[in-house]
Amino acid sequence: MQFREIEFLSGLKDPDFLRRFRGLATPERERLERRLAEPSLWDGFLAVLDRAGFDVTTAEARFAAYAAIAADRERYGPLWDLAEALVAHDQAFSLWRARHVLMAERQIGTKPGTGGSAGGAYLRSRVETRFYPELWELRSRL
Repeated sequence: MQFREIEFLSGLKDPDFLRRFRGLATPERERLERRLAEPSLWDGFLAVLDRAGFDVTTAEARFAAYAAIAADRERYGPLWDLAEALVAHDQAFSLWRARHVLMAERQIGTKPGTGGSAGGAYLRSRVETRFYPELWELRSRL
């Protein structure tokens, strides 16, 4: 439940998780529903870019903003640092997912997971999931 909460807060909001998640007590379900409805870190980042005068209405407009920020780090250093902190957060969770797969397989083998998933196969499929894919794609565009 806590991992889903972090995913929702980070911007990976999938309401299907609530429908599939087994064994949630009412308070836990309500907490996840609140997290699903509230703004995420990604929403906050876009709000900061918007307040700085950048157009964030489309992906291409955001990529133009990212390019401007990357090109003038003296002027936009704090925005660049914020974007880099989001990527670091994303990377840390990707590494956690990879380690979690190994730990789960070591502990329970190929049995179903505790959250009702298919276990290791499902966890392995999630390792490449990114909270902020645009910030990762930016590296290829610069």
